[in-house]
Amino acid sequence: PQGRRAIEERTPLCAVQNEKANEVYMMANDGYGWGKVNERYKDLFRVQYSDEIIIGQYISPEILNLYRDTLRAIDEVNLSLTKIVFDKNTTTVSLSNNITVLILNKKGIQDSFKIVHSIIDNLNQNDKKVSKIDLRYDKVIVSYN
Repeated sequence: PQGRRAIEERTPLCAVQNEKANEVYMMANDGYGWGKVNERYKDLFRVQYSDEIIIGQYISPEILNLYRDTLRAIDEVNLSLTKIVFDKNTTTVSLSNNITVLILNKKGIQDSFKIVHSIIDNLNQNDKKVSKIDLRYDKVIVSYN
């Protein structure tokens, strides 16, 4: 019949927290800032974001794409994460195995996490415990515990 419209309920993609503010906001799939996280969505994955978050406005589409690309890349290499922090130039990812990974936002995220996975596999075989992998420079910097 004429006049019918499909209504699709929005669900939040993640919770975003500005590093300077103590407030946490729900973020839609398209980067739209909804409002403060409520009880129903308190367990959303939290992302730290360096720019201001304004309810009713969109966050940077580049950051949203980085977030999605990072999740996809981590999933492809079977790693899991506990935290993501975005700033103007760098994405910092804390993996569940207590390794911190630093990547330039302009570098290929998928290739970067393939390198991270390869480094972790190689060092695990040699019983070395990694604490940080820094891929922001021409040469990879690996720090150990």
